[in-house]
Amino acid sequence: MTSCPLIKVKIDGKSFWLTFDFGSAGGMMVTTAIEDNITYEVVRDLSTIFADGRPRGRGKEIVLTRVEVFGKTYDRVSCELYDWKIFSSSPNNGGISLEYIENTRFTLDYRNKRLAVSDSPLPEGLLKDGGFAVIPLLNSPEWNRYGLYVTEKVNGQDVIIYIDSGSRHSFVDRSLIDGKSISKVGNNDVCLSKILVSLEGLDMKISKVRVSEIRRNTNYDRPVRMTIGSDLLKSLVMTVDRTEGRNYLVVHK
Repeated sequence: MTSCPLIKVKIDGKSFWLTFDFGSAGGMMVTTAIEDNITYEVVRDLSTIFADGRPRGRGKEIVLTRVEVFGKTYDRVSCELYDWKIFSSSPNNGGISLEYIENTRFTLDYRNKRLAVSDSPLPEGLLKDGGFAVIPLLNSPEWNRYGLYVTEKVNGQDVIIYIDSGSRHSFVDRSLIDGKSISKVGNNDVCLSKILVSLEGLDMKISKVRVSEIRRNTNYDRPVRMTIGSDLLKSLVMTVDRTEGRNYLVVHK
């Protein structure tokens, strides 16, 4: 898990590593990287968009005969098929969303390459333990109903932060770095100065974050101004608890 976390998924008995993608709108997606190794039925043509609504590319809605993931088996699975070049600069097999572990608790440990899933909520005592930062998650927008959004501070400003394990890189909106040094690294603007991100008592000073104009279609009372990707998440052990009406992100300090 040196970049994005991967989950082993069986499609018709064949194993493939798919990205465990918090940023997916739902379901699962496969790419042309494994298209020749799976069988499927084509349902219709599709198009995909960027988070700000701009067109991104075209693909197909397909049906897979059988999918096995997270210890469960699903038959006749609706899925999307896209060219991997739409989403990445290097081949990837696709991704699987949080829909497949909806209403559960999971803990993801990048460093030790471990994912634990449970139907039971975190014990109340742990939520009050000083060793954990307990961060309420916002209700996700309908188009991204499994997404992870929090209200926290970046450089002292209250903003919405989007947490996206499917992105290798974190991004901060240009409006948050007035007066800070920005350099060009390849085709990307990068902030070399320290940026303070505060998550319920857990302060992180980060640098070399990509700079972009972040625009996500949400109805929150403030804008989304940062995306935390796997480059930062890989240093954390994090738990998401969506059991029994809960909606928390718990970061192990």
